[in-house]
Amino acid sequence: MSNSKQAEATGEGAVPSLQHHHTPVSVTHHDHPDHHLMWCPRHNHYYDDRKMETFEEVPDPTELSPLRDFIAGSCAGVSSTVVGHPFDTVKVRLQMNCPSAPFKGPMDCVMQTVQKEGFWGLYKGMVSPMTTVPLVNAVVFSAYEHAKAFLLTRRLNDTSGVLTNHEAMMAGAWAGFVNSIVVTPVELVKCHLQAQGEAIHTSKNEIKFNGTLDCVKKVIQIDGVRGLWRGHVATMVREVPSYVGQFGTYELLQRVFSAQLDGDNGKVSPATTLLAGGFAGCVCWTVSYPQDVIKSRLQLQPLGQPSSYATSTFCPDGGFIACAKSIVRQEGWRGLWRGYSPCLLRAFPSNAAGFATYEMVKSVFFFDKDGVSMPVQAKAKAGQ
Repeated sequence: MSNSKQAEATGEGAVPSLQHHHTPVSVTHHDHPDHHLMWCPRHNHYYDDRKMETFEEVPDPTELSPLRDFIAGSCAGVSSTVVGHPFDTVKVRLQMNCPSAPFKGPMDCVMQTVQKEGFWGLYKGMVSPMTTVPLVNAVVFSAYEHAKAFLLTRRLNDTSGVLTNHEAMMAGAWAGFVNSIVVTPVELVKCHLQAQGEAIHTSKNEIKFNGTLDCVKKVIQIDGVRGLWRGHVATMVREVPSYVGQFGTYELLQRVFSAQLDGDNGKVSPATTLLAGGFAGCVCWTVSYPQDVIKSRLQLQPLGQPSSYATSTFCPDGGFIACAKSIVRQEGWRGLWRGYSPCLLRAFPSNAAGFATYEMVKSVFFFDKDGVSMPVQAKAKAGQ
């Protein structure tokens, strides 16, 4: 079969014999008036070799690198945890709202904790998130990057690598759902450790934990392995909207701030990342904070005892609806926002540090894993 007939049989412009290659291939297209075409199968596009003066290594936004995402996500989690954990401890202790936690407000909680437990009392329970943060953040960012790549590959003739607002929100929802499965045991252990200390007058009958491993061991002994996932529904209801808000806001503000601060150089500055990440964190916690209060109440119930909140007859919510009703009935709607101030104070610096670290580390590992040079048109020389 001749070359022209083979081209007709496979469809206009198709080059099936070259689809397994990853490098641009020069193609003599006898049926086309322009004989200076180069076919790039990976990007499904023809390039005019007369308009290309150089080949530049340009990363493909749809390329995935699990190692890159794991390392970048882990580093981001470490930095955000170190910055934000003291605020998180105050938040959890205010959320308890019981006689054993007699705090008048965030500052009173900080003062009592430091006076009775020292400065490091604010970092109580940090071992749990710090030992599991590589996995948790790797799950979040990997799930987000996979969803992002999936959405980008569905586009035609668009290699910008920039998500629209609704695409970023969809990718964030998927990341939140996946992460809720992993983060529930981490949150449960962290909350139990944060909720005990000299500043909190626990009763003699309450179980004491001597650290992360001891807490995990006692939870499994008393409630079984499933006990580690107490409050999973509440965690999922928190995680999905939180990451919808976080990643949607981050992608949007990154474009807005970059246009104002970075000009037309095509690069995002650290200042842009810090601002976009900080405000994204504030939105993230604002849209999910009531769910977080409910989650903490459900997870801090005494071990070995039946749940105080009945599961809904309409869906297996783990007592989420009953707990929400109980809080509103006893404390009013403000009860769902208890501890919001320290949470918001934590959100900006913690998420700013996390996103800045993630982008910085990711840029180091942002290479084309196949070593493919994507043909791009060279910039015009000065004076031309």
